[in-house]
This record gives sequence, C-alpha cells and structure tokens, in this order.
Amino acid sequence: MWLKGVALAKWRELEPKLRHHQMVTELDVDLLATACMYWGIYVEAYHAVTEAGVTAQNRQGRMVKHPALQVLRDHSAAFRECLARLGMTPVDRGRLDVPEDADAAASFFGVR
Repeated sequence: MWLKGVALAKWRELEPKLRHHQMVTELDVDLLATACMYWGIYVEAYHAVTEAGVTAQNRQGRMVKHPALQVLRDHSAAFRECLARLGMTPVDRGRLDVPEDADAAASFFGVR
C-alpha cells in the first residue's frame, strides 16, 4: 500500500467497513485509496491553517487568505466525490443496491 500517515489510517478505517457491507470490491481499491489520499492532504492543509491562521502575508507584505484554504476546499470536494462514487452518502446509497437496515447502518458508522 502506497498510502502513508493520515491517509493510511483513513484506509484502515474505511476499507474493512466497506468490504463488510459489500460496498467495495478489488476493482474499487484504487478509488478508495485516492479518496484516502485526498483526506490525508485535506488534514495536512487543515493543520497548516489551524497553526498559522486563516490569513497569511503575501510577498508584497499584504494579508491574504491562507493558500491552504484553497487546498482544503479542493481536497474536501475531491474526497466527497470519491465517497459518492463509492456509495457512501445517503443519496448515493439510494442509487445502489445496498441494504439500508438500522443495524447495518449502526454497525457501519460504529454507533449502537
């Protein structure tokens, strides 16, 4: 597995749950890995913003929005798109043939 750090942790969180609920196959692992990669970059950008603040000084000395905010926006959208393609949003699950019983949903999301 080529993922590292937070991205690998997200893979280890999602992959067993998705397999258990038969929402991914071997054909989907690259898409799931890509989603996890986007998540890892999102978290890295989040930490950059929380450490430095939402503004940064540009080369001319003016305060501008922190460049990592765009990274957050882009990678959040890319992560959500991957999740949607994997059927991990309520709307997208409705388009798939995935059982929607309360026990399965509770088990998937770790809630009882």
